[in-house]
Amino acid sequence: MKKGFEAKNSSILIAKDLVKTYPPYQKAVNRISFSVEKGEFVFIVGKSGAGKTTLFRLLSKQEEADSGQIFINGNDITRIPPKRGYLVRRELGVVYQDFKLIHYKTVYENISYALEVQSVPDRKIRKKVDEVLQVVELSHKRKALPLTLSGGEQQRVAIARALVNRPLILFADEPTGNLDWDTSWEILKLFMAINCQGTTIVMATHNEKLLQLMKLRTIVLEQGKKTDEIFY
Repeated sequence: MKKGFEAKNSSILIAKDLVKTYPPYQKAVNRISFSVEKGEFVFIVGKSGAGKTTLFRLLSKQEEADSGQIFINGNDITRIPPKRGYLVRRELGVVYQDFKLIHYKTVYENISYALEVQSVPDRKIRKKVDEVLQVVELSHKRKALPLTLSGGEQQRVAIARALVNRPLILFADEPTGNLDWDTSWEILKLFMAINCQGTTIVMATHNEKLLQLMKLRTIVLEQGKKTDEIFY
């Protein structure tokens, strides 16, 4: 364990000495350690290239770390073979900057697809999708195609898709990066409401205005390293 880093027994997420190197010698993540408590809302900040996206891909088992450990809800996911990483991702929610919606599927179908691949019964799918559509206030858009929606509405669909499995942790990688200020603030208020319901959220952002307004614990990355941690 990295000197100066101490995780609590109640931590839902623990990262220990994570390292990820890309050829030829670029250390995108360089011995990063931190923990997140259940129900916490934490920001991860840093300039482009600081390592935020790579870190999120490691934490959500989309990529494998060269070394280090990741514990989610007490389980060391770095010990799980990559081919079984999908089982880890079923317990997590991920929201991306560019939405990553399937353009030829309706709002309902984009969300339900996350459950269909798990062979969840149709009746349960309808119930779960209806619930998350209410949370993001898009029940009236269930039959709409993504390209007919505004950017803010598309991001709400992406959030609903990430929530439908009732994730242990919701990772959001620059979810307001492509949105104007008013829409960004509305999306952030939605994340705050979700967090108030008990969902743990880890969000990457470079929006200084949001950080100043929220004043939540903030982990600062620079050139792949954790350089600071700000508590309010």
